[in-house]
Amino acid sequence: MNTQLKTIILKEASIAWRNSKYITLVLFTLGMVLMMGYVYSTQNYGNEMVNFLSIKLCYIIIPSIAVWMTGVTLSQSMFYDEKILGIFGSILAAPISITKLWVGKICALTLLTYPLVFLGVGVLSIFFWFKGISVYLSLGDWILILCIIPLFSLIYIMLSSWLLLRFSQDNMITVLLLAGLGSVAAVSSATKPISDVTNVVHAGSILSYYSMTLILEMCFIILILLLINRLDKERLLNLR
Repeated sequence: MNTQLKTIILKEASIAWRNSKYITLVLFTLGMVLMMGYVYSTQNYGNEMVNFLSIKLCYIIIPSIAVWMTGVTLSQSMFYDEKILGIFGSILAAPISITKLWVGKICALTLLTYPLVFLGVGVLSIFFWFKGISVYLSLGDWILILCIIPLFSLIYIMLSSWLLLRFSQDNMITVLLLAGLGSVAAVSSATKPISDVTNVVHAGSILSYYSMTLILEMCFIILILLLINRLDKERLLNLR
């Protein structure tokens, strides 16, 4: 790994780790996972299949929400606050590209948020085990839980970071509007695999659909990278 990039990742991760907001969010995530796990586990819809889907939905949604909440909070601090305070421009005064700085911050953000998916899944599994509830998750379910849905949250965070850097404070209404539209699009796309749950018997087609979804997510990430690369470095330097 590039030394400059590694330095940025470690620096950003250590700053966020010492931030009381991050610790609070992690503790809040644990509380939310346990609370929602309890709610889902105590529901009885009178149908074994529906009860099972309710538990599965718990695995799919809760960890991703944790990534989204933590990521949005940290990205605001890493990008918008630093831009307003002139810190972002000061860093760019050094011989470093916007793209490399952005990639370093996003990698640090991912290291801080993505483990919450595993933490959430682990806590839920232990909770359901103590409750005597057995949950069987297929390969497709694990791909959905650990890769596809969390990536939607991370893509939304990446898009938000570009919007925060691209627009000025006077244009924050536009930023919020675009971020909201991105959120709706992500949620709408994410609910498609869940709505197709009745077709799980066609495992091959479901896995193919998940593969295509992952490819589309990679395309979105590349597109955001291109947008970041086109940002005006001089404009950000003038914000110091």
